[in-house]
Amino acid sequence: MILLKYLDVFEKRVFLRGDLDVPLKNGRVEDDWRLQNLQKYLKPVSIIIFVVLIVIAGFIYMGNRLRTSETRDHFQQVEQGKLILEVDGYGYTVGDIVQIKTGQPALGDVIVYDPFKNKSMCLGMGPSMSLGKTLGVPRETFSFQKSNLKIRAEIVELDRDYSQQKAVFGGQKYENLVAKNITLENGESLIDRWVGLECFAGELDETGSSISYNRFTVNEEAIIGIIVKKIGHDKRGRRPSEDGAASGLSRFNRGATFEIKSEFFRKESTKFNLG
Repeated sequence: MILLKYLDVFEKRVFLRGDLDVPLKNGRVEDDWRLQNLQKYLKPVSIIIFVVLIVIAGFIYMGNRLRTSETRDHFQQVEQGKLILEVDGYGYTVGDIVQIKTGQPALGDVIVYDPFKNKSMCLGMGPSMSLGKTLGVPRETFSFQKSNLKIRAEIVELDRDYSQQKAVFGGQKYENLVAKNITLENGESLIDRWVGLECFAGELDETGSSISYNRFTVNEEAIIGIIVKKIGHDKRGRRPSEDGAASGLSRFNRGATFEIKSEFFRKESTKFNLG
């Protein structure tokens, strides 16, 4: 569509300028002439698009490297029995130094986990650390009732009604959660809030977008540690998004516009809006 739009504007320019010997057929530029000259006039745009793709790939690469570095730092801290938090929640703030332990979380434990290892960051970006309070342990059964999650005799109010939406638990997919009794599998813990979205390779909707499933559980391999208590605070602690490239493509503000100028179009330019 972009190429056709570009070509239509080009043809209008040709007629307006009237200084090129262009073969016409029924008032339109002949296809052979169009194909011969298409490469010449699209070359500047192709180069710019290539450069933009390289820049985007660079941001993604840097984001992945920084996440790998963060994960390595997390494990080094865990070996020492402590961790510096990069997120807020449950009475803790960014920069808090907490004592942690490893093992299977018990009911009521506040856990620190990696959302990327948990595969719950589809269609999203953010820090490689999240907090959650354990609400259910393996082999327990729970259900959803509109915007409520019911487990044992406890009812937890969620931020919205998830019962009519897709979700996945223990690898099993659900089209909706209406009247479903779900049992937690070994190695997964239910926490007291929505965790994120999971997507599966090759699953696309009619528009070509990834089909996403709600997540409310944390897998054992994604848990960094269980918080025991706060033991201090590091004033240098800050959110990863404040570290520039650490936020990857999130540095591009929503609604930002790329402007590509072509010498051929003179004062005109082509704009691509990021949403």
